[in-house]
Amino acid sequence: MQQINDPKWSWHVGLDAAATEILNKLYQKEPIELDELKRVICLFRLDFIDESIVVNAQRGKPVYMAIAMNEQGQLKLKPQNLLFNLPLAKAS
Repeated sequence: MQQINDPKWSWHVGLDAAATEILNKLYQKEPIELDELKRVICLFRLDFIDESIVVNAQRGKPVYMAIAMNEQGQLKLKPQNLLFNLPLAKAS
């Protein structure tokens, strides 16, 4: 994706600390510097095929995810963010 144009944006996951910070600022409509935006490497949209695995409040809505470089131009991916921060329903 090139940008998020979703007035109902309700969930995002940064796959590293830099992406989390950038997505949080965008979501909260805080000012963001162009240099920060240039650090975004990838922006993804995740749509669930089986919505029964998602928490009720997130059903029918996408999850936006991003990867970004830190200020030193390094990528420090945190795959646990994907595992722990998706809006998955608890298994019964």
